[in-house]
Amino acid sequence: MYKRPDKITAGIIALCLGILAVDANAQWRSFTTNDELAGNVIYSLLKDQKGELWIGTDNGLSQFNGLFITHLKGMSIEALLESKDGKIWAGTEDRLHRYDGARWIVEEPLSGIEIFSLLESADGAIWAGTKTGLQRWDGTTWVAEEQLSGSPIASLLESADGLIWAGAENGLYRYDGTTWVAEEPLSGMPVHSLFKSVDGAIWVGTEDGLRIYDGTTWHALTVSDGLPGTSIWSILEDSNGNMWFGTTNGVGVYNPNDNPPLIKITDPQEQVVSIGKSSLFIKWKAGDIETATNRLTYQYKLDDGSWTPTAFAFTTLEELKDGENIP
Repeated sequence: MYKRPDKITAGIIALCLGILAVDANAQWRSFTTNDELAGNVIYSLLKDQKGELWIGTDNGLSQFNGLFITHLKGMSIEALLESKDGKIWAGTEDRLHRYDGARWIVEEPLSGIEIFSLLESADGAIWAGTKTGLQRWDGTTWVAEEQLSGSPIASLLESADGLIWAGAENGLYRYDGTTWVAEEPLSGMPVHSLFKSVDGAIWVGTEDGLRIYDGTTWHALTVSDGLPGTSIWSILEDSNGNMWFGTTNGVGVYNPNDNPPLIKITDPQEQVVSIGKSSLFIKWKAGDIETATNRLTYQYKLDDGSWTPTAFAFTTLEELKDGENIP
């Protein structure tokens, strides 16, 4: 059965004993129920178009505009969204609420269903990831996405190309407007969080580390790359391009580095394999302080030939032509 961990890792500043804020002078301040915060266990955070902060807790929703105002007292607020029309949507353990600035309206078709995630897509549709699948509000009615029925949907994302991505208990799915397609590299893997970085890459937090999609290829980051824990429940990119990850074993920070490690040829050895033909055995080493050598892969080519990928730090160049050859 799908179960979220304690929400201490639900966000970078979401804590089990209140909330932390940092001011312009880099001074930390804490807020708890002693400061009129609705609850001390923080599940979700939202900054609205007016700059006000909404804090989803285990005991209601706090609106902060210099003072705390409590909404939905006693409810567990697990997901928050502000739609383009300024309405606030709050998902709880058993229903979805919508705030029009004056009153809260219960979305009756979703009553009795736990809401894990919320998204407004570019076309104005509201998507709700629930314990029993995915629902979509088209402005008139709620429609269940039958292809994802029965699978808890923990996270939702719209990529730059307009595709909708859904992180489920049994893998990752993307919607092209007609059909939901499973991403095979993540098949059967619980997906907890989704994030789109500034460069357009899709970051996927799973039960087994991170998966990153650059638009062409999937890449993996795990505890062997420095993640503090295997389960990734939240992802954030800061203004310096650092990636932050909330895990079940603390917070990790990753700085993507586009500069490949330095490489040096260490042992070229020419060998005559037959009369008139020769080969060249080449060994090399590479690495830097940030990169473990056992995580490196390589490519090599000769003259104007094509690049050949390899996982080994050596190769043999065969049937060399007379004269100069440039590896």
